[in-house]
Amino acid sequence: MDGGGAFEIAFYAQRKFQKLDDVLYLFWTATEREDGSFILVSYRYIVKTNYFGETFVVYVNDNTGAVPSTRIYNISPVTQGDAEQHDPPLSYTYLVNYIIVEQMDGKSTAITSVRTKDSVSGFNIEHRDRALHLEFTSQFLNELCLSAFGKGVVVRYKP
Repeated sequence: MDGGGAFEIAFYAQRKFQKLDDVLYLFWTATEREDGSFILVSYRYIVKTNYFGETFVVYVNDNTGAVPSTRIYNISPVTQGDAEQHDPPLSYTYLVNYIIVEQMDGKSTAITSVRTKDSVSGFNIEHRDRALHLEFTSQFLNELCLSAFGKGVVVRYKP
């Protein structure tokens, strides 16, 4: 029996479901305004997942507090003992944008946009001042909003 990971995403390709490896997750909130437009805000929090053999590694970087923190979880299958310790790189093959949409009527919905690194331009992540810094071009934000909300919706970005 093989144990599963704690935070995984799978997709259907080549006639079977496959787990995605080398995934970077970004989290956003889109708040609807009275005029029907949205304000898009990125969380200062990222999650990165990788497989090293059978060990599933979850890297969590949290810049939301006064002091940035990083946690790395190495999760091995149930049939194996302790997981080997790995430190995943911040490069990625897949970029998953998870957006919580807060609507004017008080309801919330969630939207997920999955992109490959080849289809993502205008996003930069780097270590600076003992924290991770994310930078987005307007082209990246426009493409993200188009894939998430469709045409005709105005979205403003607030860092």
